[in-house]
Amino acid sequence: MTVSTTVNKVSYTASAAQTTFAYTFKIFADGDLKVYVNSTQKTLTTDYTVTGAGDVGGGNIVFGTGLSASDSVVIERVLDLTQGVDYVENDAFPAETHEDALDRLTFITQQHQDALDRTVKFATTVTDAGDVEVLGSVSARASKLFAFDSAGDLDITQEIGVYKGTDATTTTAAYIQRDLVKSTTTAQLNNIYICTAASAVGTLLTNTSYWALVVDAVTAASSATAAASSATAAAGSATSASTSATNAATSATSASTAETNAETAETNAETAQASAETAQASAETAQTAAETAQSAAEAVFDNFDDRYLGAKASAPTLDNDGNALIDGAMYYDTTLNITKIYDLGTTTWNRTTPTTAEQATINIVSGISANVTTVAGISANTTTVAGISSNVTTVATNISDVSSVATNMTEVLAADTNAATATTQAGISTTKASEANTSATAALGYRNDAATSETNAASSASAAQSYANDASNIAKTDLDFGINLL
Repeated sequence: MTVSTTVNKVSYTASAAQTTFAYTFKIFADGDLKVYVNSTQKTLTTDYTVTGAGDVGGGNIVFGTGLSASDSVVIERVLDLTQGVDYVENDAFPAETHEDALDRLTFITQQHQDALDRTVKFATTVTDAGDVEVLGSVSARASKLFAFDSAGDLDITQEIGVYKGTDATTTTAAYIQRDLVKSTTTAQLNNIYICTAASAVGTLLTNTSYWALVVDAVTAASSATAAASSATAAAGSATSASTSATNAATSATSASTAETNAETAETNAETAQASAETAQASAETAQTAAETAQSAAEAVFDNFDDRYLGAKASAPTLDNDGNALIDGAMYYDTTLNITKIYDLGTTTWNRTTPTTAEQATINIVSGISANVTTVAGISANTTTVAGISSNVTTVATNISDVSSVATNMTEVLAADTNAATATTQAGISTTKASEANTSATAALGYRNDAATSETNAASSASAAQSYANDASNIAKTDLDFGINLL
Protein backbone atom coordinates (compact mmCIF):
# COMPACT_ATOMS: atom_id res chain seq x y z
CA MET A 1 0.00 0.00 0.00
CA THR A 2 1.00 3.64 -0.33
CA VAL A 3 1.14 5.91 2.73
CA SER A 4 -0.68 9.09 1.74
CA THR A 5 -1.43 10.53 5.19
CA THR A 6 0.70 11.58 8.15
CA VAL A 7 -2.09 11.08 10.70
CA ASN A 8 -1.03 8.75 13.52
CA LYS A 9 -3.19 10.08 16.36
CA VAL A 10 -6.87 10.96 16.86
CA SER A 11 -8.73 12.50 19.82
CA TYR A 12 -12.35 12.68 20.91
CA THR A 13 -14.61 14.20 23.56
CA ALA A 14 -16.82 11.34 24.74
CA SER A 15 -20.57 11.45 25.08
CA ALA A 16 -22.30 9.79 28.01
CA ALA A 17 -21.91 5.94 28.01
CA GLN A 18 -19.98 5.99 24.68
CA THR A 19 -17.83 2.87 24.21
CA THR A 20 -16.64 2.86 20.56
CA PHE A 21 -14.07 5.27 19.08
CA ALA A 22 -12.58 4.99 15.58
CA TYR A 23 -8.94 5.26 14.55
CA THR A 24 -8.34 6.07 10.88
CA PHE A 25 -4.83 4.80 10.23
CA LYS A 26 -3.27 1.36 9.70
CA ILE A 27 -1.72 -0.70 12.52
CA PHE A 28 -0.08 -4.12 12.33
CA ALA A 29 -1.17 -5.50 15.72
CA ASP A 30 -3.57 -4.59 18.56
CA GLY A 31 -0.62 -3.62 20.75
CA ASP A 32 0.49 -0.89 18.29
CA LEU A 33 -1.96 1.57 19.89
CA LYS A 34 -1.77 3.59 23.11
CA VAL A 35 -5.11 4.80 24.47
CA TYR A 36 -5.55 7.60 27.01
CA VAL A 37 -8.69 8.73 28.86
CA ASN A 38 -8.32 12.08 30.61
CA SER A 39 -4.50 11.75 30.22
CA THR A 40 -4.45 8.33 31.92
CA GLN A 41 -3.15 5.46 29.77
CA LYS A 42 -5.52 2.50 29.57
CA THR A 43 -4.64 -1.22 29.34
CA LEU A 44 -5.34 -3.42 26.31
CA THR A 45 -7.89 -6.24 26.98
CA THR A 46 -8.38 -5.02 30.56
CA ASP A 47 -9.96 -1.66 29.64
CA TYR A 48 -10.53 -1.95 25.89
CA THR A 49 -10.24 -4.16 22.79
CA VAL A 50 -9.08 -3.34 19.25
CA THR A 51 -10.60 -4.17 15.86
CA GLY A 52 -9.18 -3.62 12.35
CA ALA A 53 -5.50 -4.50 12.91
CA GLY A 54 -3.91 -4.78 9.45
CA ASP A 55 -6.68 -2.82 7.69
CA VAL A 56 -5.56 0.20 5.67
CA GLY A 57 -8.52 2.27 6.84
CA GLY A 58 -8.01 1.49 10.54
CA GLY A 59 -10.69 0.20 12.95
CA ASN A 60 -12.20 0.85 16.38
CA ILE A 61 -11.30 1.00 20.06
CA VAL A 62 -14.09 -0.59 22.11
CA PHE A 63 -14.17 0.11 25.87
CA GLY A 64 -15.64 -2.49 28.18
CA THR A 65 -17.43 0.23 30.17
CA GLY A 66 -19.09 3.34 28.74
CA LEU A 67 -17.24 6.62 29.35
CA SER A 68 -18.61 9.74 31.03
CA ALA A 69 -19.72 12.77 29.09
CA SER A 70 -16.83 15.15 28.20
CA ASP A 71 -14.14 12.54 28.89
CA SER A 72 -11.06 13.23 26.76
CA VAL A 73 -9.97 10.24 24.61
CA VAL A 74 -6.66 10.13 22.72
CA ILE A 75 -5.67 7.18 20.45
CA GLU A 76 -2.06 7.13 19.23
CA ARG A 77 -0.08 4.69 17.05
CA VAL A 78 3.24 3.85 18.77
CA LEU A 79 5.32 1.11 17.05
CA ASP A 80 8.26 -0.78 18.52
CA LEU A 81 11.48 0.41 16.86
CA THR A 82 12.28 -3.02 15.42
CA GLN A 83 12.50 -4.64 11.94
CA GLY A 84 11.18 -8.21 11.70
CA VAL A 85 11.40 -8.97 7.96
CA ASP A 86 13.96 -11.63 6.93
CA TYR A 87 14.28 -12.44 3.22
CA VAL A 88 15.21 -16.01 2.23
CA GLU A 89 17.82 -16.17 -0.54
CA ASN A 90 16.46 -17.35 -3.93
CA ASP A 91 12.84 -17.38 -2.67
CA ALA A 92 10.10 -15.66 -4.68
CA PHE A 93 10.03 -11.94 -3.90
CA PRO A 94 7.47 -11.32 -1.08
CA ALA A 95 5.96 -8.07 -2.37
CA GLU A 96 3.31 -7.71 0.35
CA THR A 97 5.81 -8.40 3.15
CA HIS A 98 8.21 -5.88 1.61
CA GLU A 99 5.49 -3.22 1.39
CA ASP A 100 4.52 -3.82 5.04
CA ALA A 101 8.17 -3.26 6.04
CA LEU A 102 8.27 0.01 4.08
CA ASP A 103 4.95 1.07 5.64
CA ARG A 104 6.34 0.33 9.10
CA LEU A 105 9.43 2.49 8.49
CA THR A 106 7.20 5.33 7.25
CA PHE A 107 4.95 5.02 10.30
CA ILE A 108 7.97 5.14 12.63
CA THR A 109 9.21 8.27 10.82
CA GLN A 110 5.79 9.87 11.35
CA GLN A 111 5.93 8.79 15.00
CA HIS A 112 9.29 10.54 15.46
CA GLN A 113 8.07 13.65 13.63
CA ASP A 114 5.08 13.85 15.96
CA ALA A 115 7.43 13.68 18.96
CA LEU A 116 9.67 16.41 17.44
CA ASP A 117 6.66 18.64 16.81
CA ARG A 118 5.78 18.51 20.52
CA THR A 119 9.26 19.40 21.83
CA VAL A 120 10.54 22.78 23.00
CA LYS A 121 12.85 24.01 20.24
CA PHE A 122 14.90 27.02 19.27
CA ALA A 123 13.35 29.19 16.58
CA THR A 124 14.32 28.59 12.95
CA THR A 125 16.27 31.87 12.87
CA VAL A 126 18.51 30.96 15.83
CA THR A 127 22.06 30.31 14.59
CA ASP A 128 23.95 30.15 17.93
CA ALA A 129 22.08 27.74 20.20
CA GLY A 130 25.18 27.23 22.33
CA ASP A 131 25.68 24.30 24.69
CA VAL A 132 22.33 22.61 25.36
CA GLU A 133 23.67 19.74 27.49
CA VAL A 134 22.67 19.69 31.17
CA LEU A 135 25.43 18.84 33.63
CA GLY A 136 25.45 18.08 37.34
CA SER A 137 24.41 15.20 39.59
CA VAL A 138 20.88 14.41 40.69
CA SER A 139 21.43 16.09 44.06
CA ALA A 140 22.81 19.21 42.36
CA ARG A 141 19.73 19.41 40.12
CA ALA A 142 17.16 18.66 42.80
CA SER A 143 14.51 21.39 43.25
CA LYS A 144 16.22 23.57 40.63
CA LEU A 145 15.00 25.06 37.35
CA PHE A 146 16.29 25.37 33.79
CA ALA A 147 17.83 28.74 32.93
CA PHE A 148 20.45 30.25 30.63
CA ASP A 149 23.76 31.39 32.11
CA SER A 150 25.73 34.50 31.18
CA ALA A 151 27.20 32.68 28.16
CA GLY A 152 23.74 31.80 26.89
CA ASP A 153 24.19 28.09 27.60
CA LEU A 154 21.53 25.93 29.26
CA ASP A 155 22.10 25.56 33.01
CA ILE A 156 20.45 24.70 36.35
CA THR A 157 19.61 27.71 38.49
CA GLN A 158 18.32 28.58 41.95
CA GLU A 159 14.82 27.87 43.32
CA ILE A 160 11.82 29.94 42.36
CA GLY A 161 8.75 29.45 44.51
CA VAL A 162 4.97 29.44 44.08
CA TYR A 163 3.19 32.02 46.27
CA LYS A 164 0.61 30.31 48.51
CA GLY A 165 -0.64 33.40 50.38
CA THR A 166 -0.44 34.22 54.11
CA ASP A 167 -0.24 31.93 57.15
CA ALA A 168 0.71 32.13 60.80
CA THR A 169 4.27 31.37 61.83
CA THR A 170 2.90 28.06 63.14
CA THR A 171 1.45 26.88 59.85
CA THR A 172 -2.17 25.85 59.48
CA ALA A 173 -1.67 23.99 56.16
CA ALA A 174 0.76 21.53 54.58
CA TYR A 175 3.26 22.77 51.98
CA ILE A 176 5.69 21.33 49.44
CA GLN A 177 9.08 22.45 48.16
CA ARG A 178 9.29 25.95 46.63
CA ASP A 179 5.99 27.14 48.15
CA LEU A 180 6.20 30.82 49.25
CA VAL A 181 4.27 32.03 52.32
CA LYS A 182 3.96 35.48 54.02
CA SER A 183 3.73 35.40 57.83
CA THR A 184 0.86 37.09 59.66
CA THR A 185 2.35 36.60 63.13
CA THR A 186 3.52 39.89 64.74
CA ALA A 187 7.06 38.74 65.48
CA GLN A 188 7.54 37.76 61.82
CA LEU A 189 4.95 40.09 60.31
CA ASN A 190 5.19 40.24 56.49
CA ASN A 191 8.34 38.11 56.42
CA ILE A 192 8.36 35.87 53.32
CA TYR A 193 9.54 32.26 53.61
CA ILE A 194 10.18 29.53 51.00
CA CYS A 195 9.56 25.84 51.73
CA THR A 196 12.75 23.76 51.27
CA ALA A 197 11.28 20.36 52.29
CA ALA A 198 7.73 19.04 52.54
CA SER A 199 6.22 20.73 55.58
CA ALA A 200 3.35 19.30 57.64
CA VAL A 201 0.62 21.33 59.37
CA GLY A 202 1.96 22.99 62.57
CA THR A 203 5.55 23.39 61.33
CA LEU A 204 7.14 26.73 62.30
CA LEU A 205 8.11 29.03 59.44
CA THR A 206 11.27 29.72 61.43
CA ASN A 207 12.23 26.02 61.37
CA THR A 208 15.22 26.08 59.01
CA SER A 209 14.88 22.34 58.34
CA TYR A 210 11.77 23.13 56.30
CA TRP A 211 11.80 26.87 55.60
CA ALA A 212 14.23 29.59 54.53
CA LEU A 213 13.74 33.34 55.01
CA VAL A 214 13.55 35.12 51.66
CA VAL A 215 12.42 38.65 52.67
CA ASP A 216 13.06 39.94 56.23
CA ALA A 217 10.23 42.48 56.43
CA VAL A 218 10.53 42.86 60.23
CA THR A 219 14.11 44.03 59.98
CA ALA A 220 13.24 46.25 57.05
CA ALA A 221 10.43 47.84 59.08
CA SER A 222 12.77 48.41 61.99
CA SER A 223 15.25 50.05 59.64
CA ALA A 224 12.52 52.26 58.28
CA THR A 225 11.55 53.31 61.80
CA ALA A 226 15.15 54.08 62.63
CA ALA A 227 15.49 56.08 59.42
CA ALA A 228 12.42 58.13 60.36
CA SER A 229 13.89 58.85 63.79
CA SER A 230 17.13 59.91 62.16
CA ALA A 231 15.30 62.24 59.85
CA THR A 232 13.53 63.84 62.80
CA ALA A 233 16.82 64.28 64.62
CA ALA A 234 18.42 65.70 61.46
CA ALA A 235 15.94 68.51 61.50
CA GLY A 236 17.29 69.62 64.90
CA SER A 237 21.02 69.33 64.45
CA ALA A 238 23.79 69.62 61.93
CA THR A 239 25.04 66.22 62.97
CA SER A 240 21.76 64.78 61.99
CA ALA A 241 22.06 66.69 58.69
CA SER A 242 25.47 65.19 58.08
CA THR A 243 24.00 61.79 58.77
CA SER A 244 21.27 62.51 56.27
CA ALA A 245 23.86 63.50 53.67
CA THR A 246 25.65 60.26 54.26
CA ASN A 247 22.40 58.42 53.86
CA ALA A 248 21.81 60.29 50.61
CA ALA A 249 25.20 59.20 49.33
CA THR A 250 24.32 55.66 50.26
CA SER A 251 21.09 55.96 48.33
CA ALA A 252 23.00 57.24 45.30
CA THR A 253 25.27 54.24 45.52
CA SER A 254 22.23 51.97 45.72
CA ALA A 255 20.79 53.71 42.66
CA SER A 256 24.01 53.14 40.76
CA THR A 257 23.98 49.52 41.82
CA ALA A 258 20.38 49.23 40.65
CA GLU A 259 21.34 50.66 37.26
CA THR A 260 24.19 48.19 36.96
CA ASN A 261 21.81 45.36 37.86
CA ALA A 262 19.38 46.55 35.19
CA GLU A 263 22.14 46.50 32.57
CA THR A 264 23.11 43.00 33.69
CA ALA A 265 19.50 41.90 33.37
CA GLU A 266 19.39 43.33 29.84
CA THR A 267 22.57 41.44 28.93
CA ASN A 268 21.09 38.23 30.33
CA ALA A 269 17.97 38.75 28.27
CA GLU A 270 20.05 39.16 25.10
CA THR A 271 22.00 36.03 26.00
CA ALA A 272 18.77 34.11 26.52
CA GLN A 273 17.55 35.26 23.11
CA ALA A 274 20.80 34.06 21.48
CA SER A 275 20.46 30.68 23.18
CA ALA A 276 16.89 30.37 21.98
CA GLU A 277 18.03 31.04 18.42
CA THR A 278 20.73 28.36 18.75
CA ALA A 279 18.19 25.82 19.98
CA GLN A 280 15.99 26.60 16.98
CA ALA A 281 18.91 25.93 14.60
CA SER A 282 19.43 22.52 16.23
CA ALA A 283 15.77 21.74 15.73
CA GLU A 284 16.09 22.65 12.05
CA THR A 285 19.07 20.33 11.71
CA ALA A 286 17.04 17.51 13.25
CA GLN A 287 14.18 18.22 10.86
CA THR A 288 16.58 18.12 7.89
CA ALA A 289 17.87 14.73 9.05
CA ALA A 290 14.30 13.43 9.30
CA GLU A 291 13.53 14.68 5.79
CA THR A 292 16.70 12.97 4.47
CA ALA A 293 15.60 9.69 6.08
CA GLN A 294 12.18 10.09 4.51
CA SER A 295 13.74 10.67 1.07
CA ALA A 296 15.84 7.51 1.45
CA ALA A 297 12.74 5.49 2.33
CA GLU A 298 10.92 6.89 -0.70
CA ALA A 299 13.88 5.98 -2.95
CA VAL A 300 13.77 2.36 -1.74
CA PHE A 301 10.06 2.24 -2.49
CA ASP A 302 10.59 3.74 -5.98
CA ASN A 303 13.21 1.05 -6.80
CA PHE A 304 10.72 -1.64 -5.81
CA ASP A 305 7.95 0.05 -7.80
CA ASP A 306 10.18 -0.03 -10.91
CA ARG A 307 10.72 -3.81 -10.45
CA TYR A 308 7.13 -4.94 -9.75
CA LEU A 309 4.58 -3.03 -11.87
CA GLY A 310 1.44 -4.56 -10.32
CA ALA A 311 -1.65 -6.00 -12.02
CA LYS A 312 -2.35 -4.93 -15.61
CA ALA A 313 -4.70 -6.03 -18.39
CA SER A 314 -2.00 -5.76 -21.11
CA ALA A 315 1.80 -5.74 -21.36
CA PRO A 316 3.19 -2.33 -20.27
CA THR A 317 5.81 -0.55 -22.36
CA LEU A 318 6.98 1.80 -19.57
CA ASP A 319 7.29 1.46 -15.80
CA ASN A 320 4.89 3.09 -13.31
CA ASP A 321 6.91 6.34 -13.40
CA GLY A 322 6.81 6.54 -17.21
CA ASN A 323 10.47 5.43 -17.55
CA ALA A 324 11.97 2.64 -19.68
CA LEU A 325 11.44 -0.95 -18.47
CA ILE A 326 14.31 -2.67 -16.63
CA ASP A 327 15.56 -6.25 -17.12
CA GLY A 328 13.61 -8.64 -14.88
CA ALA A 329 10.61 -6.31 -14.37
CA MET A 330 7.41 -8.17 -13.46
CA TYR A 331 3.64 -7.67 -13.74
CA TYR A 332 0.53 -9.79 -13.24
CA ASP A 333 -1.47 -10.24 -16.49
CA THR A 334 -5.13 -9.99 -15.36
CA THR A 335 -6.33 -11.10 -18.82
CA LEU A 336 -4.47 -14.46 -18.76
CA ASN A 337 -4.16 -14.62 -14.92
CA ILE A 338 -0.38 -15.26 -15.08
CA THR A 339 2.82 -13.52 -14.03
CA LYS A 340 5.20 -12.28 -16.75
CA ILE A 341 8.91 -11.26 -16.65
CA TYR A 342 10.54 -8.70 -18.96
CA ASP A 343 13.62 -9.73 -21.01
CA LEU A 344 15.50 -6.51 -21.78
CA GLY A 345 17.77 -8.29 -24.31
CA THR A 346 14.83 -9.31 -26.52
CA THR A 347 12.45 -6.55 -25.25
CA THR A 348 9.73 -9.16 -24.74
CA TRP A 349 7.47 -10.20 -21.86
CA ASN A 350 7.88 -13.94 -21.14
CA ARG A 351 5.16 -15.98 -19.43
CA THR A 352 6.03 -18.18 -16.43
CA THR A 353 3.25 -20.79 -16.92
CA PRO A 354 2.44 -23.16 -19.89
CA THR A 355 -0.30 -22.43 -22.43
CA THR A 356 -3.57 -24.37 -22.30
CA ALA A 357 -2.40 -26.64 -25.17
CA GLU A 358 0.97 -27.25 -23.50
CA GLN A 359 -0.73 -28.10 -20.22
CA ALA A 360 -3.05 -30.57 -21.97
CA THR A 361 -0.01 -32.37 -23.49
CA ILE A 362 1.68 -32.48 -20.08
CA ASN A 363 -1.47 -33.96 -18.53
CA ILE A 364 -1.63 -36.70 -21.25
CA VAL A 365 2.04 -37.66 -20.71
CA SER A 366 1.52 -37.70 -16.93
CA GLY A 367 -1.36 -40.19 -17.38
CA ILE A 368 0.79 -42.87 -19.12
CA SER A 369 3.73 -42.85 -16.72
CA ALA A 370 3.20 -46.62 -16.06
CA ASN A 371 3.91 -47.38 -19.73
CA VAL A 372 7.21 -45.51 -19.45
CA THR A 373 8.28 -47.81 -16.62
CA THR A 374 7.32 -50.93 -18.67
CA VAL A 375 9.34 -49.87 -21.73
CA ALA A 376 12.35 -49.04 -19.55
CA GLY A 377 12.33 -52.69 -18.40
CA ILE A 378 12.49 -54.17 -21.97
CA SER A 379 15.05 -51.84 -23.56
CA ALA A 380 17.13 -54.90 -24.64
CA ASN A 381 14.18 -56.29 -26.68
CA THR A 382 13.79 -52.92 -28.38
CA THR A 383 17.44 -53.05 -29.47
CA THR A 384 16.99 -56.63 -30.81
CA VAL A 385 13.96 -55.66 -32.93
CA ALA A 386 15.87 -52.68 -34.30
CA GLY A 387 18.63 -55.14 -35.47
CA ILE A 388 16.25 -57.45 -37.40
CA SER A 389 13.87 -54.89 -38.85
CA SER A 390 14.25 -56.41 -42.38
CA ASN A 391 13.08 -59.84 -41.09
CA VAL A 392 10.10 -58.23 -39.45
CA THR A 393 9.21 -56.60 -42.77
CA THR A 394 9.48 -59.97 -44.60
CA VAL A 395 7.25 -61.68 -42.04
CA ALA A 396 4.74 -58.86 -42.26
CA THR A 397 4.66 -59.29 -46.09
CA ASN A 398 3.96 -63.08 -45.83
CA ILE A 399 1.77 -62.88 -42.75
CA SER A 400 -1.16 -64.66 -44.41
CA ASP A 401 1.05 -67.69 -45.23
CA VAL A 402 2.47 -67.70 -41.72
CA SER A 403 -1.05 -67.61 -40.28
CA SER A 404 -2.09 -70.56 -42.48
CA VAL A 405 0.90 -72.60 -41.34
CA ALA A 406 0.17 -71.72 -37.71
CA THR A 407 -3.47 -72.76 -38.17
CA ASN A 408 -2.49 -76.17 -39.61
CA MET A 409 0.48 -76.72 -37.30
CA THR A 410 -0.96 -79.93 -35.87
CA GLU A 411 -1.18 -81.50 -39.33
CA VAL A 412 2.30 -80.30 -40.18
CA LEU A 413 3.74 -81.88 -37.04
CA ALA A 414 1.83 -85.10 -37.71
CA ALA A 415 3.17 -85.20 -41.21
CA ASP A 416 6.69 -84.87 -39.90
CA THR A 417 6.15 -87.67 -37.36
CA ASN A 418 4.66 -90.07 -39.86
CA ALA A 419 6.93 -89.20 -42.75
CA ALA A 420 8.54 -92.64 -42.92
CA THR A 421 5.19 -94.46 -42.81
CA ALA A 422 3.68 -92.18 -45.42
CA THR A 423 6.67 -92.73 -47.64
CA THR A 424 6.30 -96.52 -47.47
CA GLN A 425 2.53 -96.59 -47.84
CA ALA A 426 2.33 -94.03 -50.63
CA GLY A 427 5.38 -95.34 -52.42
CA ILE A 428 7.00 -91.94 -52.26
CA SER A 429 10.73 -91.89 -52.65
CA THR A 430 13.02 -91.18 -49.74
CA THR A 431 14.11 -87.94 -51.37
CA LYS A 432 10.53 -86.61 -51.62
CA ALA A 433 9.88 -87.52 -47.98
CA SER A 434 13.00 -85.63 -46.91
CA GLU A 435 11.87 -82.57 -48.85
CA ALA A 436 8.45 -82.69 -47.20
CA ASN A 437 10.08 -82.93 -43.80
CA THR A 438 12.32 -79.96 -44.60
CA SER A 439 9.26 -77.92 -45.66
CA ALA A 440 7.49 -78.76 -42.40
CA THR A 441 10.52 -77.71 -40.38
CA ALA A 442 10.76 -74.44 -42.32
CA ALA A 443 7.05 -73.76 -41.72
CA LEU A 444 7.56 -74.30 -38.00
CA GLY A 445 10.47 -71.87 -38.06
CA TYR A 446 8.33 -69.27 -39.86
CA ARG A 447 5.66 -69.64 -37.15
CA ASN A 448 8.20 -69.11 -34.37
CA ASP A 449 9.73 -66.11 -36.18
CA ALA A 450 6.27 -64.62 -36.60
CA ALA A 451 5.55 -64.94 -32.88
CA THR A 452 8.92 -63.39 -32.00
CA SER A 453 8.41 -60.57 -34.52
CA GLU A 454 4.97 -59.82 -33.10
CA THR A 455 6.42 -59.57 -29.60
CA ASN A 456 9.33 -57.41 -30.78
CA ALA A 457 6.97 -55.18 -32.75
CA ALA A 458 4.92 -54.57 -29.59
CA SER A 459 8.13 -53.78 -27.68
CA SER A 460 9.16 -51.33 -30.43
CA ALA A 461 5.80 -49.57 -30.20
CA SER A 462 6.16 -49.27 -26.41
CA ALA A 463 9.71 -47.97 -26.84
CA ALA A 464 8.45 -45.31 -29.23
CA GLN A 465 5.83 -44.29 -26.63
CA SER A 466 8.67 -44.08 -24.08
CA TYR A 467 10.59 -41.68 -26.31
CA ALA A 468 7.47 -39.47 -26.53
CA ASN A 469 7.07 -39.56 -22.74
CA ASP A 470 10.74 -38.66 -22.23
CA ALA A 471 10.39 -35.70 -24.57
CA SER A 472 7.31 -34.48 -22.69
CA ASN A 473 9.03 -34.87 -19.30
CA ILE A 474 12.00 -32.86 -20.56
CA ALA A 475 9.63 -30.09 -21.64
CA LYS A 476 7.91 -30.17 -18.23
CA THR A 477 11.28 -30.04 -16.44
CA ASP A 478 12.26 -26.93 -18.45
CA LEU A 479 8.93 -25.33 -17.57
CA ASP A 480 9.38 -26.04 -13.84
CA PHE A 481 12.88 -24.56 -14.04
CA GLY A 482 11.46 -21.37 -15.56
CA ILE A 483 8.82 -21.12 -12.80
CA ASN A 484 11.50 -21.60 -10.11
CA LEU A 485 13.51 -18.79 -11.66
CA LEU A 486 10.53 -16.52 -11.04
